[in-house]
Amino acid sequence: MRNISIQKKERLAALWGFAPYALALILFLSIISTIGYYNQAISNGFSKFLSHNLNLKIDHMFISGVENTDIKKLRQAIEIDKGDPIFSISTSEIRSQVEDLPWVRIAQVQRILPNALKIKVFEHKAIATIKFDDQRWALNSKGELIDTVDSKFDYLLELSGSNAKENAAGLFSLFANWTDLLFLVKQAEFVGKRRWNLYLENGSIILLPEENVRYSLKVLKVLNEQQRILNKKKIKIDLRNVTKHIVIDEHANTL
Repeated sequence: MRNISIQKKERLAALWGFAPYALALILFLSIISTIGYYNQAISNGFSKFLSHNLNLKIDHMFISGVENTDIKKLRQAIEIDKGDPIFSISTSEIRSQVEDLPWVRIAQVQRILPNALKIKVFEHKAIATIKFDDQRWALNSKGELIDTVDSKFDYLLELSGSNAKENAAGLFSLFANWTDLLFLVKQAEFVGKRRWNLYLENGSIILLPEENVRYSLKVLKVLNEQQRILNKKKIKIDLRNVTKHIVIDEHANTL
């Protein structure tokens, strides 16, 4: 019993030995927290001093890069008024709110002393349109839905077919080495959930294979450079078995 009592006393003594260090740690953390609080308060106070005493208030707002973004919604996202102290606003918060808008890919927000705010918007680039949930949407190069659109975007490639949206990015990447073809194609239909048919502006149709699509387009590009085959109207170009042959039907009904 005596040995147990001695061990307990030794443990208590050891714990009391650590007590000063624990108290010192708590005191240190409290000081750091207090300094941080007052630093923020000092910073806020200094900002208010600059804004009010030096008349650093927002009188002008410059917005650039907007093409498809709704200006009214953009102004609502910015949430500042003329005369607001220029240092009282959070540029990071404004940037986050602007980037939440459908068309905005990246936004830059900058104070321009003494009295202006500059906002530069980088929008998504619409590559095609597709009907989704009974509405027409614009798609970016990754095949992601941007926003619903109207007839203003009729000039873009139109996608259709089951699973077309999920395979759109793969289709867009095919045009990387032959961008001129993209401007010739009016509609692309994903057929049987496995391959694409391309409908050209001149009424012709290109049947792409399920595999080796890049190779088939490379062959077609060479053929077109030699014979200007894509200048012909209302023909069918079958590339589904391009490793063996290309079938060109100049009397096909492609409508």
